[in-house]
Amino acid sequence: MCFSFIMPPAMADILDIWAVDSQIASDGSILVDFLLPTGIYIQLEVPREATISYIKQMLWKQVHNYPMFNLLMDIDSYMFACVNQTAVYEELEDETRRLCDVRPFLPVLKLVTRSCDPGEKLDSKIGVLIGKGLHEFDSLKDPEVNEFRRKMRKFSEEKILSLVGLSWMDWLKQTYPPEHEPSIPENLEDKLYGGKLIVAVHFENCQDVFSFQVSPNMNPIKVNELAIQKRLTIHGKEDEVSPYDYVLQVSGRVEYVFGDHPLIQFQ
Repeated sequence: MCFSFIMPPAMADILDIWAVDSQIASDGSILVDFLLPTGIYIQLEVPREATISYIKQMLWKQVHNYPMFNLLMDIDSYMFACVNQTAVYEELEDETRRLCDVRPFLPVLKLVTRSCDPGEKLDSKIGVLIGKGLHEFDSLKDPEVNEFRRKMRKFSEEKILSLVGLSWMDWLKQTYPPEHEPSIPENLEDKLYGGKLIVAVHFENCQDVFSFQVSPNMNPIKVNELAIQKRLTIHGKEDEVSPYDYVLQVSGRVEYVFGDHPLIQFQ
């Protein structure tokens, strides 16, 4: 028998309609008010766990029966907005989220034209994750908190300025420094096949995958050359390409293999 040693679950507010054990939405449906750009108000009963995309489709079927429908643009031109639990206006651009996960402060969704302000969207997402609107931090009067924020802001700005103007390779070294073994690993033979390394290279945005048997002492740029040459052999000459315009990424991980070290020294 297996148990997990965890903190007890938090008690839900009985008036919280988004709580799993809420009696208000015991039948799994929520009465939601929708506000349209045309000034029309529609009230619909929607599944509590429905995705935002599904709810928008439900609403759009009803909109056809209301005045001024012809003034609306295509459905994809709109998204919902609401006031979330942290009292922050949030635009629901990710329509795969469920209504019960969005947790509007009140069950009111406003249909708005899609905007492109990445700053506001990022602030909203951060506020949801930490459970506190960022505007609340701006209003804090604690000198220690304000001093810490000032120093962190200065540190971040200096870090950004230090990266501006770097070549992409220098930027890569600063941002994703590769991890090297200080010496040739003792279990070298376990990683080799007939004294060679097997390297598979998959080109981004296409289905091409090429495998090579290479020397463990080969450096990454030579692998780039082999891969480019192989692709040119199969597909013919395309635009002029240089092995220095590419970098090897470890499959499934945000790690990159580049520089003058031999392949066998990369972790």
